[in-house]
Amino acid sequence: MRTSARAWTVAILCGLASAQSESPRPAPTSHNVLVIVADDVGCDMVRCFSGRGDGPSTPALDALAARGVRFERAYANPWCSPTRAALLTGRYSFRTGIGYPINQATDGFALADDELTLPEFLERALGRTLDTSAIGKWHLSRFSDLDGPRRQGFDWFEGSLGNLVGEDGYFARQEVRNGERVPTSRYATVEEADDAIARLGAMREPWLLYLAFNSAHEPFHAPPRESSGVAFEPGSNPSQAQLYAAMVQSLDHEVGRVLAALGPELGARTNVVFLGDNGTPMDALEDKYKRARSKGTLFEGGIRVPLIIAGPSVSGAPRVCDELVGAVDLFATIAGMFGVEQRAFDGLERELDSLSFMPLLRDPQASSARRFLLAEEFRPNGHGARVESHVAVFTRSAKLGVTLQGEERFFDLSDRANADRPIKIPALTSEQKRQYEELKAELERLTRAR
Repeated sequence: MRTSARAWTVAILCGLASAQSESPRPAPTSHNVLVIVADDVGCDMVRCFSGRGDGPSTPALDALAARGVRFERAYANPWCSPTRAALLTGRYSFRTGIGYPINQATDGFALADDELTLPEFLERALGRTLDTSAIGKWHLSRFSDLDGPRRQGFDWFEGSLGNLVGEDGYFARQEVRNGERVPTSRYATVEEADDAIARLGAMREPWLLYLAFNSAHEPFHAPPRESSGVAFEPGSNPSQAQLYAAMVQSLDHEVGRVLAALGPELGARTNVVFLGDNGTPMDALEDKYKRARSKGTLFEGGIRVPLIIAGPSVSGAPRVCDELVGAVDLFATIAGMFGVEQRAFDGLERELDSLSFMPLLRDPQASSARRFLLAEEFRPNGHGARVESHVAVFTRSAKLGVTLQGEERFFDLSDRANADRPIKIPALTSEQKRQYEELKAELERLTRAR
């Protein structure tokens, strides 16, 4: 065990002991947790969020929402690696040093080994072994580091260390299975679903399965017809947007297969979390306005993401929740699904930004503990000087964006139709001015913590 990990363990145990001295901690539940992350799938591409009849068909995700909670104000970071780091550590990007996708060509900065990840924390906080697996896209380790996912706490890893590349990326490629490269030629989304289904049959309960699909990230490669329901005629020249839509439909189909594989009994003991890691990419959109406010930006189209949770921890389903939550909050919330209370985090020596929203799952009338949320992008990764930086701090009703050069933009999120249209600071109403000052004070507080 690493020295830093021992320090984390002592801090956790101290926190747990303090909590137990106040009142007995409830016995951990036997619920399992299946976390499904979609790559580059925004709210506009999931029908139960968008309400669009002309977008991709997503019956499996719509059915999941019909038995769970659909979060309308869930946010992530505008890129894949930062959101994954936030989910698995419960910490903002400026703390982990990951504000941009880890560069596959330069094999650069990666998630530090001394970050305490969700599977590491759960095993220590519960005081017993928890079976954990990660399937699909990792994108948190150096690309030469074949054992990064297992070193970060997962018992089993099978998938890709980053994005799929090349003309045959979704077909001919090498995946990594527990530290070994394995050649494969099966369509990645189908194989990732099959790998996850295999793990469902192999893991001991309770378990945590983290299934991070590569889809629908580029390259946009037409999926098999039996997976997507779409057949492109030989010699046809589908647009990027058409290929992307077919990939989303394939993703939905494979999610449905994984959920079906749970069966009624195991399904009744399993909480399912579905999350998009950032907004829809520009090349998948045809509308010029939306293209400029998509993945990679701090506009709503870049950071507002689909989040659905269903399972035994949810009461009063189906329903829609309009409270503010973030991908960073899934760390504490998933811990709560295993019976770990928020107060167990009090003794940690490092700052944790994750706030459990278990009350929102249990009680339809509950309010979020989160008032402010941060989203950011910066480059290069690491903790040194930035050459580019965009930060947004926001509440349910307002957002303040700030660039590295200090340029500020204020957005009224209560006006959903115009939530991506900035309002000039001198033109703010008295109420908007009050919100602006609150957001600026919160941003300054977080800046001091850097």
